[in-house]
Amino acid sequence: MLSKLLQARSGFVTLGLLLSLAAPGSGQVTTATLYGIVRDPSGAVLPGAEATLTNKGTAAVRQTLSGETGEFVFTALPVGSYTL
Repeated sequence: MLSKLLQARSGFVTLGLLLSLAAPGSGQVTTATLYGIVRDPSGAVLPGAEATLTNKGTAAVRQTLSGETGEFVFTALPVGSYTL
């Protein structure tokens, strides 16, 4: 009887372990990050240029400046259509 109880307990521990390992993989990301480089018509990078991103559905506006290499980034963007 004791061996059957230990087998049942072992099965529950194994099941619990498997379920706990599966849980962290169930999350979903619902935001995005947009990277870009500002360049002039000749292809030269433009540091300090203002980049403006507008959500078409909500009209929410975000602004940032390009860095020394012309790069800019917008993080944690909600799902939607945007104009840059």
